[in-house]
Amino acid sequence: MRGHGGQRGGDRGAPDRPLLDREAETALLEEAVRDALAGRGRLVVVEGPGGIGKSRLLDEAAELFLAAAGAPGARPSRPPAPTPTPVPHRRAVRVLRSTADELHRHRALGVVRGLLDDEGRPLGAAPAGAGGPAPDDAPDPVPDDVPAAPEPAPDGGAAAVQGVLADVRAIVGGGGVAAALLLLDDLHWADAGSLRVLEELSAALGRLPLLVVVATRPREPGAFHGLLDRLRARAGGSYLRPAPLGEDAVARLALGASSSAAPSPAALDRLVRRSGGNPFHVRELLRAGAEDGDDDAVPDAVRHAVRVDLGRLDPAASDLARAVAVLGAGPDLRMAAAVAGLEPHDAEAAADGLAGAGILRPGEPLRFEHALIAEAVRDELSPFARARLHRRAATLLDAAGARVEAVAAHLLESRADGDPWVAGVLMRAARATNAAGDPVAAGRLLERARREPPPPELEVAVVGALAEADALAGRPEAADRLREALDLIDDPRRRAELRHALGRAFHLAQRFDEAADASRAALDGLSVDDPLYDRVLAGWLTDAMFVPHLRPAEDPRVTAVTEDIRAGAEAAGPLVAHAVNLAALDGAPGPVVAGLARRATARDPVTDAAAHGFQLTHVTTGLVHADLLDEAVELLTRASDFAASRHNVLAEMTARGGRAFALRLRGDTAAALADAGRALDISRVTDTPYSAWWLLVLVDAHLDAADVEGARAALERSREITIPAYARLRLREAEAAVLRAEGDPRAAIAAAEEGETERLRVGGFRLALGTRDGRWSLARALVAVGRPGEALRVADAEVERTADAPVARHRADALLLAGIVRGADGVVQLERAVALLRTSPARLLLLRGLTALGTAHRDAGDPAAARAVLLEALELADRLALRRRSDELLALLRTVGARPRRAALHGTEALTGAELEVARLAAEGLGNPAIAARRHVSRKTVETHLGRVYRKLGIDSRAELRGALDRTRGA
Repeated sequence: MRGHGGQRGGDRGAPDRPLLDREAETALLEEAVRDALAGRGRLVVVEGPGGIGKSRLLDEAAELFLAAAGAPGARPSRPPAPTPTPVPHRRAVRVLRSTADELHRHRALGVVRGLLDDEGRPLGAAPAGAGGPAPDDAPDPVPDDVPAAPEPAPDGGAAAVQGVLADVRAIVGGGGVAAALLLLDDLHWADAGSLRVLEELSAALGRLPLLVVVATRPREPGAFHGLLDRLRARAGGSYLRPAPLGEDAVARLALGASSSAAPSPAALDRLVRRSGGNPFHVRELLRAGAEDGDDDAVPDAVRHAVRVDLGRLDPAASDLARAVAVLGAGPDLRMAAAVAGLEPHDAEAAADGLAGAGILRPGEPLRFEHALIAEAVRDELSPFARARLHRRAATLLDAAGARVEAVAAHLLESRADGDPWVAGVLMRAARATNAAGDPVAAGRLLERARREPPPPELEVAVVGALAEADALAGRPEAADRLREALDLIDDPRRRAELRHALGRAFHLAQRFDEAADASRAALDGLSVDDPLYDRVLAGWLTDAMFVPHLRPAEDPRVTAVTEDIRAGAEAAGPLVAHAVNLAALDGAPGPVVAGLARRATARDPVTDAAAHGFQLTHVTTGLVHADLLDEAVELLTRASDFAASRHNVLAEMTARGGRAFALRLRGDTAAALADAGRALDISRVTDTPYSAWWLLVLVDAHLDAADVEGARAALERSREITIPAYARLRLREAEAAVLRAEGDPRAAIAAAEEGETERLRVGGFRLALGTRDGRWSLARALVAVGRPGEALRVADAEVERTADAPVARHRADALLLAGIVRGADGVVQLERAVALLRTSPARLLLLRGLTALGTAHRDAGDPAAARAVLLEALELADRLALRRRSDELLALLRTVGARPRRAALHGTEALTGAELEVARLAAEGLGNPAIAARRHVSRKTVETHLGRVYRKLGIDSRAELRGALDRTRGA
């Protein structure tokens, strides 16, 4: 039973074909469309074997989306799908699509870069400096001359991923687009970077008018299964697995494919059994006339049908089909003809013949009607023939100016024959791929370059870059690769360059001991006057910050940081940033630390924009340690704005994450949560060593606000990131704090003791950054389980340890713990702590001290003193907008005979941190969309904040905002 006229029945390219047995899937898509248009984005994952109809469901999602938005050109819904409820007026929407193929696994961010709308417009190029994607026909960003020791991407590729994310967010954050739909097909062939973009985007979809629908096969060989599994988990209830068609649906397909009568019951039963209910297999069996006969495997039937169709056409059609199968990603006719070795007019006739046979879709770009057809054509090629066509494709694409990654993807499939050009292309592609955040793919390119093999002058660069990629990917072979490369190098400076490059790669891979070893060895090969010297020394000090026992305090080369810079010597911003931290740790006076911080950021607010401001972390650490919280917020706000204006998301991460520390201690909890959350979202893309810092701020800030559930949820996110050794002890301590707040003191003791064991393992180092230390949770949990003597020993040890601390906040923190452990007998320690905290900008700790002091007065039988202190605490809690803390204080006040109402505050003191920030940006003239983009929230959230600001400031419009802020500040 042959079908009509050769219109092949794939699940692509036939929007008018009715959906059969897909009512539940269509209903879920309609619900997701409505949610997205209402500003509640969704991720829908469609999974199933090839031919089951996944692509057809993606087409249906597009039609439902356009129809519900009232978009021009949308076709009406067809039965059996119910018509979606349209919006009352048309809305500007945008639909972008991308389809992966087997070559995309070798191209970092290739799938998301390939997103195009129906008019062929790409997702959008990132602004200069963002590190975002470029169109596939953009010039190669990697220079032709390959250095012997390439500098690794300082961000591990996160800038490239974040650039793509910024483009996606820009679609629904401006330009008059009310909502958008992203359709990504055959995601099982996607690269790791594209999957990370989708995972990161899906975490924020609930706040965006964006629907993302993806299709993938289950357990496809070679796929990035871990990333795909996380996407499935993100989809939750929006995970569709289309079932095979039932007998009635197969009968309808058979009747529609034939001009004769419906199949006999026996033929229908055989067709159902042999196709397995797979729509594509049904159509292919019908087209091949194979509903009768032996029960061959269905894929054989598909291959047989393709072979028969190609055999009926001119030989040029087979050549063109093979060229398209090898090129992938929808080439134009000219390129496919060149690979096939056809003249233009012969290629045109071959393309028309293939379209008539239902193998290719009509027109350009050239695409197969179904991925299974492409696979069948590729399978017909012998390994040598396929390798030869890939090599030819690479040469032609390079001559046409294609991106180096596209050329290299074909070279990976070609045979090695000692061509220096091949090794050079693969090396340049590996650098671009590494910078885009996919060191695993970069390693594959470099391994292939070694097999070519590279010419002698390039061999060192290839081996060194392979060591770098291995380090970034966390492979233990990296150190052996380094030794191999060093054996090939005689020049000391080139050896130092390679060691420095590898040291930075080890750092990003969180192998800090190896990073420090590489940096120290690199310094040995450099003179102090060498421009590379300062960069290597800064890298070494950065490694030491993460692993305390590596701190090179006694090394004479550190004198430039600890003494000469403080004396006024000129130095690069990154080294001055380290001087800020080291000066604070050495107990330098506040003005000295603040002066160094200003020097570090004078020329570049992020200290080192080329390295995405990672050194800014040392400025933050020093300022927070020195209790210069206001200076820290001011400096880091300038750095954050600077980074955002240049679209440098990694520098923005560093600035906002650091600001979260200072904001939290100042009591600006809402703003601290927003900053830490944004920093963690950015850092998670490539799992930088800084992820743990921001996570811990989130946990602590939730606990500050008495939001134990939020703290637990934040703590659970630790499973999403790699926790390096330096942070494992802090994670245990944070867990202890959460467990104690949850009412499980015994588990809290166990977690705190694990943290202390980890602390001793890394040298007993303790750095007071205002984060909850395990000593707090341990001591208070010991009291809760009836072990006050042990609790007192812990607390008194802290008092003794900090007795000579130059910063009042650190002494007060220990006294506060000692007073809380003593309860009614701790009034003296608590009064001393509160007196010290009144000199500190750490209003959060002052609130904690006032609350503890009031409680101690009450327990000591002095209700009058308790009322006075607790009323002050209540006013401060209200001013800090800590509603749950205010409720707790109101309850405490009632126990001492007071019946206060919540403080009625006005002016800027009544504004939460988030409201004040929105008010400041609005007063500077930014519109709501711009504020939403800057704050990474929805426009609705901005409008809500402004409404509250107007009420609290007693104004009616944005025009009055600047004056109101100025008046209340001066009051």
